Amino acid sequence: MAAIALEDEFGDIIGKARAGRGKSLSAVAAESGVSEADLSALESYARPPSEDEANAIAAAVGLDGSRLYAIATESWAPDAEPALVDAGADIVRLQNFVGGYPVFCYILVCRKTQSAAVVDTAADADKVLDALKSSGVRPQAIFLTHGHGDHVEGVDQVQGALDVPVVFSEDMDAPAGIGEHFRLGDGDTYRIGDLDVRMLKTPGHSQGCATFATGGIAFIGDLIFAGSMGKPNHSFEASMSSVAKLFELPEVTRLYPGHGPSTTIGEEQAHNPFLA
Repeated sequence: MAAIALEDEFGDIIGKARAGRGKSLSAVAAESGVSEADLSALESYARPPSEDEANAIAAAVGLDGSRLYAIATESWAPDAEPALVDAGADIVRLQNFVGGYPVFCYILVCRKTQSAAVVDTAADADKVLDALKSSGVRPQAIFLTHGHGDHVEGVDQVQGALDVPVVFSEDMDAPAGIGEHFRLGDGDTYRIGDLDVRMLKTPGHSQGCATFATGGIAFIGDLIFAGSMGKPNHSFEASMSSVAKLFELPEVTRLYPGHGPSTTIGEEQAHNPFLA
């Protein structure tokens, strides 16, 4: 797969920050000195920002200006993913397009036993099943990071073909049509081969969002993206609290989001405009 572009760029980031802080265009214009017309143009990518504009807007919406401008000028991207992320596990990434936008399914594989878990379905059951068949791994579960359609559509079809349980947070509504399933509490673990996978409640993008972590790997759904955050549909404050909780993991932990490239906790601590 070619290099994966950032999910969010300047316009998306300031729009999410503005929404999260509950600020209108007029309020940000008044605080930043950038006109409403210019703000609208910048959020819609009609033109790039100047450094002064980026810094002024960042201050008005609670972002780090230098980090924001680095993304606006494409002078930062997360380090390339190493060939070996974790000694005990392999990761297979599958990309689908939903409404024209890329979304990822992951297959977590225990290297020792070749047992595996599907993480989200990326709304393409056939692609998931074909990848499992060609890889020769032994599926044991389907993990769901949250209940949005681009992540769970087709899960009933995948489960029907694999005859494995679906696993998700106790705060998430069960997807329609699924059979056997397990609702996990915060910190509960589920074993895949020799891998103990821990589920962390990380609400914000939605109430039932979860992270699945094992070794140096964490599947985070739409909690954060490289250089940005998921849209805080449930609560911006909850999203920020969940990020703080996630960042209790080691800084070398590689984060696999539902959209955009993988990154690490250390990279995001150093470069994400929301997290200065």
